[in-house]
Amino acid sequence: MASASLAKFSEMLRYQLYECNDKQILLEKEIGYLHNFIELEKLRQDEDVTVHCDMQPPAHPWLIAPFILMTFVENAFKHVSRHANHPNHIDIRLHTADDQLHFAVSNSSGGGLSGQVLHYGGIGLRNVKRRLDLLYPDQYELNITQTPDRFDVSLTMQLEAAVTTSTVNYLHHA
Repeated sequence: MASASLAKFSEMLRYQLYECNDKQILLEKEIGYLHNFIELEKLRQDEDVTVHCDMQPPAHPWLIAPFILMTFVENAFKHVSRHANHPNHIDIRLHTADDQLHFAVSNSSGGGLSGQVLHYGGIGLRNVKRRLDLLYPDQYELNITQTPDRFDVSLTMQLEAAVTTSTVNYLHHA
């Protein structure tokens, strides 16, 4: 288990250092990073926390800003409830349809949070909202809802297709 964890951590570090220096990266790589992070976080969780992750690989080479989804996943693990006598859960879903990304994160919460939805992750949620405004103006919809026992994030955003060799050849010969 230690060697598998170290391998995942190593992949995450390589991704952060070398693959995220561009304004946009392949969504497939971002999903790989999220999978590694989730697997490492699962090791840290109590048996009382159920983690469900359904991230569908994209059918096309879509681009996305690096780490735009990460804050939502980090917050779910950071703020998931730790009740001994109630179910505790984190649910992460991602799929693409046409040129749209549909991403949802839900976690049980302790109920001690006072209705301050946008303060739920501290500065993290405000920063990711700012990044979305700058990088995807009028191209996304972000909904954050909080109840006494649950916190939900839903993000739908327009994706940009990666330029592939066949696209470049088509444009060059046109």
